[in-house]
Amino acid sequence: MNKGAGPSNLITDVPGLSVGGAVDARARTGVTVILPEHRGVCAVDVRGGAPGTRETDALGADTLVEAVDAVVLSGGSVYGLAAADGVAAWLGAHGRGYGLARGPGIPLVPVVPSAILYDLANGGDKHWGLDPPYRALGVAAARAAGRAFDLGTAGAGAGAMAGALKGGLGSASAVTPDGFTVGALVAVNSFGAPWRPARSASELTTGGSRNAIRGSAPTPPLPVSRWTPFWIPPRRDVWRSWPRMAWPAPSGRCIRPSMAMSFSPSPPGVVLSRSPRPFR
Repeated sequence: MNKGAGPSNLITDVPGLSVGGAVDARARTGVTVILPEHRGVCAVDVRGGAPGTRETDALGADTLVEAVDAVVLSGGSVYGLAAADGVAAWLGAHGRGYGLARGPGIPLVPVVPSAILYDLANGGDKHWGLDPPYRALGVAAARAAGRAFDLGTAGAGAGAMAGALKGGLGSASAVTPDGFTVGALVAVNSFGAPWRPARSASELTTGGSRNAIRGSAPTPPLPVSRWTPFWIPPRRDVWRSWPRMAWPAPSGRCIRPSMAMSFSPSPPGVVLSRSPRPFR
C-alpha cells in the first residue's frame, strides 16, 4: 500500500537527493550521477553473468566505509567505469569524501560506487582512441545535478536498448501511508525484452511509473533493477542489515530472459528511501 507517487514521480522526491546527467550525442552514450546532500548508507546486489562495477565491494557489511558520496550509472561498458573518476574528482574538489586521515594537504576520499551498461555496438562513434569521454561526462553530470532531470534517451540511458526496443533512463517515486518516500532510478539496457505477465503486447503499460522507453510501441513497463543500492540516512546500529535489503529487489523483474550470461548487472538502478522523521 502507498499514498501514490511523490510530487514529481522522480527519485528526487526523496529529500536531499539530486540527479545529474551528461550525454555524448556523437558516441550515443552518457552518464548519470546520484548525489546526496549528505553521505549515505548504501548496499548492493549484483546479478547477471557479466557484471561491470566499481567500489561495490566497499559496500559490504564487513568493510571500513559506512557511507557513500555518490552513485554513478554509465554507458560505455568497461570504459564507462572512468565516469566515477570524474565524479570523485569533482567531489574531492568540493571538499566531500571520507577522511581516513585529516590534516593540511591530505585530500578526502570520495566513495563513489558505480555500474555500467554495454552500449558499444549501438552505432555511435566510439573511435575515441586513448581519450574515452566518460571522465569528462562524469564531471559534467555532477555539475548538472539538480532535482529535475531528463528521462528516456538521457544520461546513462542515452545509448541503451531493451531487447529490440529503445531503452533509456526511467524514474519513479512513492509515498507510504506512514510518510516514507521511496524513489527509484533505472537505466534499462536489457538483453531480454520487457514484458508483463498475462498481458498481450498491446496491453503493456508503465503502471504509472515514468517511462524509460520512448518512441517505441508498444510501451513496456519499467523493469526492476538488478543492481540496486538502498540509500538510507546513516544509522550505525542497523547499518550492517542494509545488504539484506538489496537482495529482494530483483524479484519483481519484468525482463525475459532475465539473468542471462550476457547481462551486466543492468539495468543498473538505485532505490532510496527516507523516513519522515530522523532515526534515533
